[in-house]
Amino acid sequence: MDTHGREKDGASVNGDGTYSLSDVVSQGFEATCIAHGAHYFWHRTFGVRIDRRTHTATLLTDPTILPDANWVATSLGVKELEAAAAKRTERESGEAA
Repeated sequence: MDTHGREKDGASVNGDGTYSLSDVVSQGFEATCIAHGAHYFWHRTFGVRIDRRTHTATLLTDPTILPDANWVATSLGVKELEAAAAKRTERESGEAA
């Protein structure tokens, strides 16, 4: 977990409600960020880069080219994180019994 963040639904949430690139890529939840003059979306194993000036969209399949910036979970990403947390809680409850 990030030293200045907190744990939420299995991912480190920064104080401003953002997630690290490593959390987005490793957990695969849908997220977005704006960096380097472009709007990025990432979900599971692919994403899109939309140039803010030309509006050109580029399909991304290599997460190593994503910006190491603050990422925000989309509404779908939030639901994915909540579902993962619920499964984890259910699994932990079953192990305790």
